Amino acid sequence: MTAIVEAKPSAAAGTDVGVSDRRRPGRSSEVSPALIPLLRTNEAATLIDFEEDADQSAGIRGLLFGILLSVPLWVAIAYLGTWFLT
Repeated sequence: MTAIVEAKPSAAAGTDVGVSDRRRPGRSSEVSPALIPLLRTNEAATLIDFEEDADQSAGIRGLLFGILLSVPLWVAIAYLGTWFLT
């Protein structure tokens, strides 16, 4: 079994000697100061407050409408398909 040994920090671990800037050229001059607080916030995302009178059955009504519309169309397609094949 392999023993796990803690890694000792090297002298270069705390410096940026080997790190290059991977951002696109000119990015630092295009940063908007108004966006920095928004991007660096640690607050949790705000929850969406749904209205109490929102129609909760709109999704199921749309699904049922689609089914009721598509069933006769598929029956007609199947009937015409059998009519053309015979």
